Amino acid sequence: KMKKVILCLAAACSLVSAATFNEAQIREFEQKCEVGDAIICGSVGISYYMGDNGFTKDYEKAAKFFAKACDGNNYKTCSNLGFMYSTGQGVVIDPDKAAELYVKACEGGDVFGCQNVGAMYLKGQGVKADAIKGLGYIKIACDKGLWGACLNFALANELIGQKTKSEASFKAAKEYFKKACDLGKNDRSAQVIEEQKKIWLQACEKYEALRKQNY
Repeated sequence: KMKKVILCLAAACSLVSAATFNEAQIREFEQKCEVGDAIICGSVGISYYMGDNGFTKDYEKAAKFFAKACDGNNYKTCSNLGFMYSTGQGVVIDPDKAAELYVKACEGGDVFGCQNVGAMYLKGQGVKADAIKGLGYIKIACDKGLWGACLNFALANELIGQKTKSEASFKAAKEYFKKACDLGKNDRSAQVIEEQKKIWLQACEKYEALRKQNY
């Protein structure tokens, strides 16, 4: 059975690295968002979500500012808001809304949107279950550089190969395990977060195993 595909929160730029703002400065950022600065809206949203830069953690406010940023086509924040609708952080859980936001993010070029809507198609959450469409979205995320998506795509092909004895599926699995391994070498989460590192190493090990089997 293929490992569970995990929904991910998209990365977003903080306002200023390691900076701490006072209330007046925070209000100033919020006002810039209100007049239509989608980049600032996204940064304010992630600061409220994380509770850093002098912002008090507040998921409801984070969702509000992500929504404003997404409306302004800051596509990473569409993924972030979709994640919140998937998990019920600061909003009522709404899989349909989450899937809609992930699709918008993916179409705007955000890899986490592609990965997450792909996962929803595989699970049949917010959309009608469709493994082919789900894997198609996950492959888009992989081809745009998301190593975890490459691993998920490889695992799916490995499973198909095991069930059908298809040499082509095993070759595809080897290709995408290698891609996951290579991309993960330069990904901070894969190298610093212990749980992620174990998953990344699995991709490298599976690539080596298939390579030794001459696929």
